[in-house]
Amino acid sequence: MTVRIVEVTDAGNLVIEGQRCVVVNNDKETITIRGEVRGKDVRPDNTIYSYDLANVQITYAGSDPRKPARKVGLITRLINLVF
Repeated sequence: MTVRIVEVTDAGNLVIEGQRCVVVNNDKETITIRGEVRGKDVRPDNTIYSYDLANVQITYAGSDPRKPARKVGLITRLINLVF
């Protein structure tokens, strides 16, 4: 996931944040990751390992999984009523 630096803390740590939007079964889902990383943990190819992140916040936003994007057929509705 691509992230950007949004803040530099007093201790010199980098606060990074990134978003990824995907479409699954016609439902748009957005994943946001925010966390801190030490500058020395940034590798020469400008990447970091996930285990080097601290204070990680992961936010997931998408449509309600109980409400599918496509219309459900009559037989499926009947089965869902029974179970």
